Amino acid sequence: MNIWDTFEIPSIEERQNLPQAENLRDLHIKETELGLAPDSFCLAHPRLHELIREYNNKVGDLIITYTLVYHYFHAGIPDERWCQSPGDNGQSVQYMPDFSEEHWCRNMWFGYFSNVYYILISSLWDSILEIINHYYDYDFPVDMRLRNTVLKKLKEDHPNISALFLNIQNDELYKKAQEYRTAASHGSAPNSIKNTVQYEKDILSTFPILDDQGMPVLDSDGKPMTKQVKSRKISFGVGKYTTTSSIFQNMQDYAKLSAEKIHEILAMMKENK
Repeated sequence: MNIWDTFEIPSIEERQNLPQAENLRDLHIKETELGLAPDSFCLAHPRLHELIREYNNKVGDLIITYTLVYHYFHAGIPDERWCQSPGDNGQSVQYMPDFSEEHWCRNMWFGYFSNVYYILISSLWDSILEIINHYYDYDFPVDMRLRNTVLKKLKEDHPNISALFLNIQNDELYKKAQEYRTAASHGSAPNSIKNTVQYEKDILSTFPILDDQGMPVLDSDGKPMTKQVKSRKISFGVGKYTTTSSIFQNMQDYAKLSAEKIHEILAMMKENK
């Protein structure tokens, strides 16, 4: 089966009646939330309209991505029983015993679009920091240091906003979403089987002391003498897998949390000009 032959476009009905889509639409922000008149130029914040438009464009991309994730998830991915031992044919481990060929393809597309989803929703938070950076006239360079630089400045100037960011970072829902984003950016899709091989270095292991003939050296009590040596440890296991239902639920919950907190931040900014 060619993977491209399995790509599907959600139907018009599916796109128009997307459950939980309000959580994503609530991520949209308005200029009025920061005291700006719509479609007007603000001399104090000349780039603010543009930054808000860029942010909202990302929300649109996120909704498209979520629609595709929803489509493949509800087409059916039977991954709750993701491994069994022994396998149907006697193998030590069998992965996805309930999968047929189309399920592997759906799982691949789900993983692909869930990767995009977590990168996009994390990018929304990057855009909020850019908006804060410009709104408060910090205008720090937009580079890898921006997040830490803006949050450090907020802690000095607007500790209530800084505290809100800290509370979000300590939320378990946020931590799980960041785990998925990290997997998407630096490793593999959250719904991929990983960590089947564990490799550790400099592990202290105990070995017998041997003489020149390869025989154990005994102590005065006649017991084998041993020594500790740093070694490498390689172990094998079934690995780790996150079911698509867990990922899909986190997508919805994290979108709702992000929308609530982003609007709360904007309200604080309007009060703390």
